[in-house]
Amino acid sequence: PTINGNTLNWTTASEKNALKFEIQKINNTNEFVKIGEVQAYGNSNQLRNYIFNDPMICNKSVYYRLKQIDFNGKFEFSNIIVVNPTKYSKVLIYPNPGRLEDIMVNTQGLMSTSLKFELLDLNGTLLSSSYMEANGQSQKLPFKEANNGNYLVRIASGDTIINQQIVVVQE
Repeated sequence: PTINGNTLNWTTASEKNALKFEIQKINNTNEFVKIGEVQAYGNSNQLRNYIFNDPMICNKSVYYRLKQIDFNGKFEFSNIIVVNPTKYSKVLIYPNPGRLEDIMVNTQGLMSTSLKFELLDLNGTLLSSSYMEANGQSQKLPFKEANNGNYLVRIASGDTIINQQIVVVQE
């Protein structure tokens, strides 16, 4: 897991009549659903590397599998893999870049309900500090003003500290 979601990588040793890979994830009703696809090389006798990013950040374990589909419609499923959350999967700040008054933070999954927010310049100088209660929803960042530029948002939750760079643009 990264701040941008879960990145899935896989490699094939060879391919014969391979059309595509369908990426599937377990949904809330414990059924695998398609979340994307990647075109296969088709026919190959060498190692082929693939990558897919699932941008949905989740605060619980996520189960994935691949469905490799051939040109003739036949298919096979891969083994199921599990991706467990990390501290990076617990905070989403958006839009980024954005106007300070429009930037939201989603802290769903952080253990503490009382969060300390700090706005720092890129030299580490503290510009503003505020506390906010995590409510499992998206909320506006608790800062009142900042000029155009790059900043660091530091969020402290219990013994977890998360830093994320934001770009403030005022129209």
